[in-house]
Amino acid sequence: MRLARARAATIVFCCTSLLLIGEFGLLYIYSYNWNFPQRGVGSDVVKLLLVSDPQIQGYRNENMLFGSITRWDADNYLRRSFAAACAHVQPQIVVFLGDLLDEGSIATDAEFRQYSERFLRIFDVPSEATAVYLPGDNDVGGEGAELMTWEKIGRFAEAFGKLNVVVNFKEIDFVKVNTLVWLRGGTTLSQDETNFLQEFSLFLSVVEEDRKSFHAPVVLSHLPLSLSNAAREKIFKELRPRVIFSGHTHKAGEHTFELEEEKNVAHYKEKEEGPLLVTDYTVPTCSYRMGVSEMGYGAALLGSDGKAQFYTVLWLPPRYPVLFVYLGLTVVCIAVCYLDCIKGRRK
Repeated sequence: MRLARARAATIVFCCTSLLLIGEFGLLYIYSYNWNFPQRGVGSDVVKLLLVSDPQIQGYRNENMLFGSITRWDADNYLRRSFAAACAHVQPQIVVFLGDLLDEGSIATDAEFRQYSERFLRIFDVPSEATAVYLPGDNDVGGEGAELMTWEKIGRFAEAFGKLNVVVNFKEIDFVKVNTLVWLRGGTTLSQDETNFLQEFSLFLSVVEEDRKSFHAPVVLSHLPLSLSNAAREKIFKELRPRVIFSGHTHKAGEHTFELEEEKNVAHYKEKEEGPLLVTDYTVPTCSYRMGVSEMGYGAALLGSDGKAQFYTVLWLPPRYPVLFVYLGLTVVCIAVCYLDCIKGRRK
């Protein structure tokens, strides 16, 4: 009897310890190693937290038997990690770089509303921060057989804001651009997508006319501009951005481009001196469900000139190894209980 009690106490202790480590300890250890300036940041510097491709799971493609469990675990992972990132960075702007929902493009209107409300509960942006939301192909279509339509664009805009718009904060102009049309490459565009492309061109032309009042344009795009020469050339010509933040690939990356010298540089408040180098920072996914081994959030400090004074990735702990440990521990516990039952019957 004493042996059985001691074994039970050991199992409870091991389970509790592993749960605490898996659910809280690993995130604490990873966050302790996050490299983001906490002091000495000037008042004119903007602190930016970048969230890419969370793709919260829907109800159609998840396993019918365990779907509620897998959704809960993925949501909980995102909720805890986002809260930790916000506490560490204390951002003034939080940018969601698209693919917010996994099944947004194929959802019914009712499902989309449900997913959107769930998303906003998971990513509880601090009240003192400004949130900026971009669409991804999983939200409104645009890649493969999933076409963009006015209906999809409309419901996303209703939940998260316009697709092409300039967001002003301090002296920086954050330019949201819908580059999803270029995901289809050389395939034939639908009539709606052709209209979206025309709308995008019109938006750029209007912004180009307003560039005299621009101080520091920062481009926000779901599609990395390194993946589309057409999108890059158009945006560089019209906006001449200081820095770009993008997502989509699920992996971290940096691509630096040199803008061609512009004959008339009087568009900006500040004259360009020498070659203008522009870096496209691709932010990795923050979800362990995206089939990559490294997840994280982007964090940046932007100067009043719109250039990134500092950029880093806040790497997150792996999740699948923890779940496998939980599974193994469950099997061990069941085996021990089963053996105890057999021994009890023999006695």
